[in-house]
Amino acid sequence: HKYHTLVTSFFSHADFSHLLFNMIAFATFGSSAIQCLTPGRFAMLYFGGGLFASLSHVYASSFIPHHWPNRRKLLNSPALGASGAVNALVMWNICTFPRSTIFIFIFPVPAVVAGLGFVTWDFYNAYVGQTNVGSIAHLGGAFYGAAFYAWTRRSGSLRR
Repeated sequence: HKYHTLVTSFFSHADFSHLLFNMIAFATFGSSAIQCLTPGRFAMLYFGGGLFASLSHVYASSFIPHHWPNRRKLLNSPALGASGAVNALVMWNICTFPRSTIFIFIFPVPAVVAGLGFVTWDFYNAYVGQTNVGSIAHLGGAFYGAAFYAWTRRSGSLRR
């Protein structure tokens, strides 16, 4: 078994645009997380999100219903890139700053709307299986980011 690929996969990318998009999202959403969390908690958010995303992809066959269209394609989609870890950062930010505005291309969008849109889009892609994107890993990262937000809020560990 190659257990190390659960971690090394989020340092690999399909192409330059995949890497570029993840790094832009990391810079955009990571900066506020770095300001609000200790370095250790930031590492827990980012690397924990990446690891949870990888595990979500690996174990998808145990929770994806058998009747979903294109289930086989979904389960055989690639799992690489920092997208799961970045989705954890994005969702943590959206939960932490729900009234903030996120610019998608040039359009201002409320953070809550953007967050629901991202999750809905990945859920739709997971259900329909129209792309080669690891939607389950994205959703796993987003779930981890929301859970991490709940934990940081409950524990009072945010520096605002």
